[in-house]
This record gives sequence, C-alpha cells and structure tokens, in this order.
Amino acid sequence: MARFLGKSANQGLPPLREDLRLYEVAAQRDGSPTWTVQDPVTNTFMAIGWLEYELLSRWHLGDKEKVLESTNAETPLNVDASELESLVDVLQKTKFLDAHGFEQTDALIEEEGRSKNSLVNYLLHQYLFFRVPIWNPDAWLKRVYPSISFIYSKQSLWLLGCAALIAFYLTIQKVDLFAASFVDTFTFEGILGYLAALIVTKSLHELGHAFTATRYGVRVAHMGVAFVVMWPMLYTDTGETWRVKRSKHRLAIASAGVSAELSLAILALLAWNLAPEGPVRDALFFLATTAWVISILINVSPFLRFDGYYILSDILDIPNLHERSASAKITWIRRHLLGWEMDYSEEMTARRKSFYIVFSILSWVYRMVVFLGIAAAVYYFFFKALGIVLALVEIWWFVLKPMVAEMAVWRENWSQTKASKKRGLFVFTLLMGLFIFVPWQTDIKLQGWMHASKASVLYAPDAALLRVLPPNGSEVSAGELLFELTQPETEANIKVAVAAKESIEDQLQGLLGIRDGEALRLELVESWREKDASHQAEKAKLDALKLYAPFDGFLTDLDPSLAPNVWVNPEQPLAVLVDRASWVVDAFVPQDQYARITQGAKVKFFTLHKPLVPLTGSVVSLDTRRLEELPEPMLSAQFGGAISVENDQTGLTPRETLFKVRIQLDEAPVSKQVAIGVANIEAQPKSIFDTLFNALALVLVREVSF
Repeated sequence: MARFLGKSANQGLPPLREDLRLYEVAAQRDGSPTWTVQDPVTNTFMAIGWLEYELLSRWHLGDKEKVLESTNAETPLNVDASELESLVDVLQKTKFLDAHGFEQTDALIEEEGRSKNSLVNYLLHQYLFFRVPIWNPDAWLKRVYPSISFIYSKQSLWLLGCAALIAFYLTIQKVDLFAASFVDTFTFEGILGYLAALIVTKSLHELGHAFTATRYGVRVAHMGVAFVVMWPMLYTDTGETWRVKRSKHRLAIASAGVSAELSLAILALLAWNLAPEGPVRDALFFLATTAWVISILINVSPFLRFDGYYILSDILDIPNLHERSASAKITWIRRHLLGWEMDYSEEMTARRKSFYIVFSILSWVYRMVVFLGIAAAVYYFFFKALGIVLALVEIWWFVLKPMVAEMAVWRENWSQTKASKKRGLFVFTLLMGLFIFVPWQTDIKLQGWMHASKASVLYAPDAALLRVLPPNGSEVSAGELLFELTQPETEANIKVAVAAKESIEDQLQGLLGIRDGEALRLELVESWREKDASHQAEKAKLDALKLYAPFDGFLTDLDPSLAPNVWVNPEQPLAVLVDRASWVVDAFVPQDQYARITQGAKVKFFTLHKPLVPLTGSVVSLDTRRLEELPEPMLSAQFGGAISVENDQTGLTPRETLFKVRIQLDEAPVSKQVAIGVANIEAQPKSIFDTLFNALALVLVREVSF
C-alpha cells in the first residue's frame, strides 16, 4: 500500500512535498523492513530503512527535538541529532523537500543551472545510450495474460523438460547433419536468416519479461527500442519491479527473457528434428542455434544494465549494484591513495567491500572494451571517420572525463591528504612520467618466419615419364643426379634418327670407287647432317629431363605419389631442395617502426615451438617496397597467424603497411624446419608517448581524405 507523506509545519524541520508516496517493499536479508519513497513527478525512488521510516512518520511534528524525543520514546531506536540532519541533507539533495520562499527558489534555480548538461554532454550521453518508447502494453498484457498463463504451470515446465530430453537425443543421432547444416548457413542468405531469428528471439525475450511482470502485478510502462552506441535492441520497462516484495518473484521477472529464449530454442530444436526438408526446417534451425546463443551472451553480462545485472542484483539482494560498487571503489581509492578520513556510503563487511571494488573495476573495463569494439567494427566495416570519432568519444567518456572530475575533487580537498601520501603520489607520478616520456624501449617485436636461405622447388621441365628418383630426406651434393625422366616419343625419335644416320653412313661407304659418286656423296652428307641435328635436338630434350642438385642440401617434401614409370606434369612440384647450412628469418615491420631498424642490428628469434630458446642473428637488409602479400600462409590471421589481413580470397594481403626485414641467423636451427615466431630486434630507443602519438597521427593522416 502506498501512503502519502504529509507536509509538516515549518518549525525547525523543512516541510516534505505533499505528492511523495511511501511503499513498503521486501525486507532485507537480515529481516529488517525497508520502504521506498517515490517521486511521482520524476519517477525516481529512494530506499529507506527502519530509522528513516520512523523519522519520516513523525515529520509532521515539525520540530527536530519533538521528532527525536518521540522516536526514542516510542521505538527501541536511539537516534541523535546528527542522524536527523543527515536525513535532512539527503532529502534536500533528492528534492523531496517542499521548496518555498525566494531564497529556496533561487537556490533551486541555481542548482538546476549547475547541474544542467551542456549540449555536447547531452549528445554524448544520448549517443552512448538512449531509449525510444514505442508502445504502452500494460492494458494489452493484462487482457492477454489469462490466455497464456498456463505456460507458468508446473505441467508446462515438465513438458518442456521432456521436450528438451527428446530434442537432444534426436540431435545426437543426427549430429553430422546438424554440423553440416551449421556450416551451410555461412552465406549471405544465412546471415539474413540469423538476423530474422534474432528479431524473433528478442521479441519473445521482451514479451517474457512483460508477461512475467504482469503475472506478479508490476506495471509495464512501455516497450521500445534502446540504442547502445547506436546499436538497436528491444527493451521492456519493468522499473517498478522494486514493488515486488518476494525476491524470487523479482528474480523470475529478471530471468524471464533468457528463460523464454531457452524455451524457444528447445522447441525449435525438437521441431527441426521432426520437420521435413525445406524453408520451414531452415528457419527452425536458425531459431535453435546461434540466434539465441548470441542473445543470451549479450543479456547475461552483469556489467551493463541487461538481464544479467538485475539477476545478479536479485540473487545478492543488492539494489543499485553499479552505483553502490562505484561509490565503494571511489571511497577506497581516496582512503588508500590519499589517506582521507572518509566513511563508506554504507556499512559492509570486508568481503562485500572487496566484491564492490572488483565488480566496479570489471564493469568499467567491460564497458570500455565493448564500446571500443563497436567503434572498431564501425571503422573497419562501415564508415572509418565515424569509427574514429566514436573511439575518441569513448576514450573521453570512460577514461578522461572521470579522471578530470576526480582530479577536481582531489584539488578541492588536497589539504586533507596526508604528507606521506603526497610524497607517494609525487614519486608515482614521477615514475609514470619517466615510464611514458623517457625513450626506454630499445627493441621491436615483429612477426616473422624462419626458413633456409636457399631453397629450390624442383619441377619437371615438361610432361615426362619418371625413371629414377631419390629417397625423401636424403643429403645430396651439388651436381648429383636427382630425377631422371624420359619421353617415349623422344626416345623413338632418337632411334629413328640414329637408324637414318647409320643408313646414310652405309650408303656413303658404298659410294667408294663409284663413277660420279662425289656429287651423290655431297647430297648424302647434307642429309646425314640434318638427321644428326635432329638426333642431337632429341637427345638434348632427354638430357633436360635429368634434374641435378644445384647446390649441396637436403631433399624434402618428396611427392608421395611419385614412383618409377609414373607420368608427371611440369606444374607438379617433385620435391624441395634445402640448404640447411644457412638459415634466415623474414620479419615484417609496420611503417611507423621502420625507421628505428638499421642494418646490422642484433636479433633474437623465438619460434612458437621453443619460445624460451632464442636463435641469434642480425639484420642484413630492409625492403623499401611495401609487402603486397605474405610469403607464408601460417603468418596470416586467417590461417592462425598473428598478422591481420584483408578479407579477400587469398587471405594473405596485410591489412596494414608492412615492410620485409631479412635476418641472417648465426647458426642453423637444430630442427632444420620452417617455423613462425617473434623476432626481437634491437632498435633506436623510443618512448611510449612517441609510439602512441605516432600511431594516432598515422591513423588521422591516413584517413584525412575520408
């Protein structure tokens, strides 16, 4: 039941506003009663305990002494004047007092002017989060709820559990088909399907909140679309859930959205197993898979004001968790960093205090990461200029603005800071300045790949029949025969040419002593020369089919399909000959770090397989042309590497401007295998400030033409 707080005669106590309402709400965990004061004008609330309730109940007495005497005489409480003054201050700040007279009116006007945000701050706040109410569903929900109330029964819960068991059993029998269906959805049509499924699941999610709130008598003021960093999502206003006295009912309202999505996923999975092939089954698959997974991952986070936050608040029975944890964090910082003698805003155990501080820090980090991630997505996939602006706005809002506000408080109350804390802050500031501005960074870590300095891929010069091949993994010397190939047609041509030459030679022998034989001899000699030229040409073809080792090395990657009398084509690599005595590393340096590297700089290379055992070397060359394509797929992020690449067909085009750095290793690695890793190169010293400034300037200059 709500009751109005009456107006007091102004005899020592400022009067309360007549329109305030008082509600009794759920008791705290220790059993102590609590109430909520509602301001119907701004729809804001203030939770109060037993002490505040007893004082407000006697506010009509109008005199501070009378209120204190009556409270102490009629209740077990022992209230002093300071506690009453604290309550007056709180009521003044929340504007729950009745302002009258010129002085109080002027004070309110002045305070309103100070608290009014500038246009820029207003736009920033609206950009980060704002709501667009669309529909007031309260009457419709109350009218429809009786028709769907059966879904809250125990029988429905048992049926849903049975459906889940059947659905999972059937899916296990078709796990290969399920996995194949999932892979088949990675298309443009599949993305549209997931978006449509996401709309359906989110709509059902919000209806779950709305109907459950109606079930427990909570008014749903409106439903609409909320924009988090311009990203749209549906929402349901269940702000009056605080009126529900039983905590399990509040928890049911908070978790109703996730429960609705899980129920939909179970039923859709069961229907997918039973439905015939076609578009209906495809739609059921979308509902049964990642659409609800994505939605739950968004909603279960307690660090933003989504379902996870309210669920956690109800489980812990801590209303206003974000505000209370942030207040505890600020107080903890001021007490330990500055030595201020200030009390926490509420009494709490050491365990609760630690939870508040850690939760507040994690919330700040989570929001920063999420919002910067959205800005990065906008930069890379949509509008680069907008992405840069969003990133700068978020850095200001989450990092710089709180720091500026806190520094203002420090400056105003600096006299309260202990001398030892001042010295500690001075030393810390000095060390941080040295860390940021002094050029102490003397090396650069670059991604690279290690390979032999000389490596030759062996190919057949023409389509041919393999006669002789070496064993895989053999050590060979320069000039050693590796592969002998032949062409039956060429061999036949050689035999024909040899036979023709022998025939001509026999004819030449028969011309001895024949009259007029000299003229015929000249014709036969010319014919023999033609056959010999043909013979030599065909023989040269066969000689070209013999592949010799161009240098001493190790034969590896022999094609396992090769065998004697097997045909090979000129596009088929036969094997790779590697000079294992000399190894190099090709590393790739960003444009802003290029000038810091000089030829001859010392290098330590750490492979991924042995990250604790460095290979030493030195820089022998730096390319002056930008790298167009990564030489090794293992370096690409698309294939598990660390270098970000463009989303193209090859997956080997670097996203940023990179230059190749050739490093000669002092000794060959023991493994004698190609490997990727990190090259730690000695470079000209550079400060962190220079690095950040140059990176920011590079982005701005590169995108200045957008």
